[in-house]
Amino acid sequence: MPYSRLSVPTRRRLKRSASEPHMASLNAVLDQYSQRHFDKVVNYWWDDFVGRQAETDKRTIGLAGLVCIAFFWVHGGSYGNEAMILAGPPRWLIIGLITLPFLYSLPVALITAELSTALPESGGYVVWVREAFGPVIGGHHAYWVWMINLFDSGIYPVLAGSYIMSTVNGPWWMQGVIGSAIVVVMTLVKLQGTDLLIRLNSVIALMCMLPMLLWIGWSFPKWNNDALQAWMSVDGETNWVLLLSWLLWLNGGFFSLGSLAGEIKDPKRTFPLTTLILIPVVIIFNVLPVLAALSIDPVRSNYVPGYFTVLATRVAGSWLGWSFVVGAFVSLVGLYSGQLMAAERTMSWFVQTYFPQICDKYGSEGAGPVALWFFAEDDSETGVGRVYILANAALCGILVWLPYDLLVE
Repeated sequence: MPYSRLSVPTRRRLKRSASEPHMASLNAVLDQYSQRHFDKVVNYWWDDFVGRQAETDKRTIGLAGLVCIAFFWVHGGSYGNEAMILAGPPRWLIIGLITLPFLYSLPVALITAELSTALPESGGYVVWVREAFGPVIGGHHAYWVWMINLFDSGIYPVLAGSYIMSTVNGPWWMQGVIGSAIVVVMTLVKLQGTDLLIRLNSVIALMCMLPMLLWIGWSFPKWNNDALQAWMSVDGETNWVLLLSWLLWLNGGFFSLGSLAGEIKDPKRTFPLTTLILIPVVIIFNVLPVLAALSIDPVRSNYVPGYFTVLATRVAGSWLGWSFVVGAFVSLVGLYSGQLMAAERTMSWFVQTYFPQICDKYGSEGAGPVALWFFAEDDSETGVGRVYILANAALCGILVWLPYDLLVE
């Protein structure tokens, strides 16, 4: 509310407050100008206060919410990690899985926390690149980051559809139908608001972790001297390029936390605590499944994608094997949701920064209720304009019908 629209008693209180110690700077300004400038000065101060308050009101994601969302940026489940056992002997793999989070993930997470606190704007590293290198490089970088996030997010519904199709021996079109259903359902959830998305993400994360925890517990009796020898084995060749690629890929998602920098409550506290929670989670759910698998079958050549499901069935029966199928499916849904959330924030920042006239035209109060519903940022419960959610979902709806190999290329 502008100062000129405030009531007379409120104006008098603001004038009296100018003489208080904490308003010394405002008082000094008023002393330099005549009384006729008072309204202009206080109006500026008041608008700045209201703007900062509105920015604070947009911060709706707390510690638990950020952990639930970021889980699918930094991990997302161990399904499909079997192939990394082929990259090198178990000893080097296990040492890498334990040490790399501290050598690589922790510094990246701390840098992300610092920059997200200093530049609390949703978009993450696209914002930081523009601040460092200027608008031209920043614009190119933001566009390509958006494209990468978009195509990456399109891969996960395709994988989920392929996973179910191969499990039930379905027809070729099943992949596209399942992928489209995932896109539609997750889009409807996101349009309801970030709170509902966080609750859904927490359920998906639990469904993703539970089969792994059951399998680890079921295999625990086999953790004996023979298993220890399998874990410490250095037999066989080491493909260092493949091994390092796996390790970096498994530990490289912490920079995505900056995508939500403008929506995090108390970022100075929330970002470091999120890091302290997620790094142990990443280590546990990367290392323990490998230990469980090698305690059951130490033959590295057997580890092809999907072999964890075979081992789970061997240890506990078909019910655990089917729980792995469900866990892998919901894991892919969570990965899709998380990756597309980063794409939405990147696209939103790109349009607002480089095409502000669009936002001014359709996101202002005079644009009408329909345009405001699509473009409004400040009043949106989704954390981002709904138009960006719908646009990215529509593009993903096309990508899910493409072959997996084409998307990867």
